[in-house]
Amino acid sequence: MNTGAEHTEHTGVINPILRLASRTYVRHAPWRFGKLKAMDTEVLAITAFSPWSQQAWAKTMGLPFPLLSDFPNLETIKKYDVENQMGRVTTAKRAYFIVDKKGIVRFRRIMHPFNAEAPFLPNEVLYKELEKINKGG
Repeated sequence: MNTGAEHTEHTGVINPILRLASRTYVRHAPWRFGKLKAMDTEVLAITAFSPWSQQAWAKTMGLPFPLLSDFPNLETIKKYDVENQMGRVTTAKRAYFIVDKKGIVRFRRIMHPFNAEAPFLPNEVLYKELEKINKGG
């Protein structure tokens, strides 16, 4: 996995949305993939758990997007400054990043881990940001 600020695997192809999150977050995140695909966008989720548990969990949940592991060194999570310590376990804060086709982070939103009122970013916020990026804004 590319752990730098540039995401060359997707450069020039699509606008990837990176979600750095805990498993609970990914499981309950409300996404509309058809609309994102129509906006030339792909969703990628990154967590701090091992690739073996990720693969089994993603298959069990039937996730319609890639679930990537940043285990064991959490390089991407640290690089994006979303490390979250929960007791002895280090994971990622709930966060959204939109990376443009040139590999530049164009949008960043980190959610407060204990805000039960707003645990997820509304899809409409992402749609609005993607429209700006796609229009060259």
